[in-house]
Amino acid sequence: MKNSIRIIFHLGAATNFAYGIYYDLLELKVPDDYAKISIDFAGRWKYLTFWNMVLQLFYFSFSIANDLLGSNSTNLKEQTALQRVRDFLFGSLVFPLGMFVATTFWVLWAIDRELVFPVALDAFFPGWLNHIMHTSIVPLDFIELIFIPKIFPKRSHALAGLSALMLGYLAWVFFIAFKTDFWVYPVLAVLHWGYRLLFIAGLMISASTMYFSGEQLHYFVWGQQTPESVKPRRKDGKSPVKTPSKIPVLINNGGKKPKQN
Repeated sequence: MKNSIRIIFHLGAATNFAYGIYYDLLELKVPDDYAKISIDFAGRWKYLTFWNMVLQLFYFSFSIANDLLGSNSTNLKEQTALQRVRDFLFGSLVFPLGMFVATTFWVLWAIDRELVFPVALDAFFPGWLNHIMHTSIVPLDFIELIFIPKIFPKRSHALAGLSALMLGYLAWVFFIAFKTDFWVYPVLAVLHWGYRLLFIAGLMISASTMYFSGEQLHYFVWGQQTPESVKPRRKDGKSPVKTPSKIPVLINNGGKKPKQN
């Protein structure tokens, strides 16, 4: 993908999330009768969807800066500092959180939409805004993963970053519940504590699964080395013995695995 096309794509994605945030904060009018069953405390920052929207906007805006001043390389030696930050954000937070938000929302919607998006919202919450928040993430993040060269971060670092974000948000949800006696998501209000904790554990496992799916798809598409596979130089100054990569370079080899001698 040419750099000019990358800039246009990143600008379009950033505009998508920026307009969604703008409309949600400044244009959306919540009727008084619905506002009474919610709370003003923390505003939109109560919701993981809003956290994700802000994260996606920051990432795609940062990607524009990287397109202009950084690099888009699958070679570790050619990476700039901007690209290293961008790649870490995408692999550890942007892709797994985006897929988690979209998947969890639509699965719960299919089971019982009242658990995540009550029918009462339809009277004033436009459907297109719902899709910006919960649907547009999927194609945009997949396009980013498949067509924009990058190197996934070291797995332990990525999972640590994702876990910190998810645990931080869960702590925030519990803080709001204990302070205001209001559960941000109705599904948590209807569960007893035992099932509530099991539900949260399931969410953590699901978020981790989203990371691993993104990592494996990245390997499938790019088939490149990652920071984990780069061995340090030996103490005697000689390069380490190179071992053949187990990851097939599918795109650049016609979809076939490389022959091994």
